[in-house]
Amino acid sequence: MVDEDVELGPIDYLVVEWPAGKQPTGEGLPLLADLVDRGLIRVLDLAFVHKDEDGSVAGLDFDALGADGA
Repeated sequence: MVDEDVELGPIDYLVVEWPAGKQPTGEGLPLLADLVDRGLIRVLDLAFVHKDEDGSVAGLDFDALGADGA
């Protein structure tokens, strides 16, 4: 159900890239959460995508993760 009193927009996109062979450490997530907590931004959707050396792309299916994120 959509709250008709909530104004959306403008909607911007943020794309973050890590160098090949490097794994993200998660240290940026608390910074993002802080922006949300302070009401400066709202996260409408979050997606993680991996691109292989051959150019194929795969996304992470959050529904496939367990409640503990394993």
